[in-house]
Amino acid sequence: MNKSELRKNVRMLRNNMKESLVRKKSKVIVDKFLSMCGDYESYLLYYSFDNEVRTIELISCLYKKSKKVYLPILDNKKFYVGEFIGFNKMNKNVYGIFEPTEKLDLNKFDVIVVPGVAFDEECFRLGFGKGYYDQFLKFSKRKICVGFAYDFQVVKKLPVDDHDEKLDLIITEKRIIGGE
Repeated sequence: MNKSELRKNVRMLRNNMKESLVRKKSKVIVDKFLSMCGDYESYLLYYSFDNEVRTIELISCLYKKSKKVYLPILDNKKFYVGEFIGFNKMNKNVYGIFEPTEKLDLNKFDVIVVPGVAFDEECFRLGFGKGYYDQFLKFSKRKICVGFAYDFQVVKKLPVDDHDEKLDLIITEKRIIGGE
């Protein structure tokens, strides 16, 4: 199956999930993440949409613990970073995703958490095909990079290109992949 077909099939499965199941599975994934990575100081997270693994509660939890939380800002087909300073201090971007308003020139974080459409057992991810995260990850400095996924989003092996960046871990509601 090529990347385009895989994106279409997995997005259809994800979009058909009931909200209650999204919340339940997301809580399991976020709880695993916090037990493994909750003691770091700075996090680049994503603001979930479209039945992705929910990060809104994670953003709030880390922020309340006085951790530095950053979120992507997409502008003119480029990936920037902004500091999370409250849900009321955000705007929707062209994709309808909430993001901070002020861009920072920052590429160093303790932990980066990325979304994806699909992942594989070698810790590669398949995004939406725009290359935002792969470009950013190539030049970012971090201690650990984690993908959040529902278990059905993980396949044995993805078609991988030279520009695709490998993650350190993938956390699903059923398992943790990588980290050896």
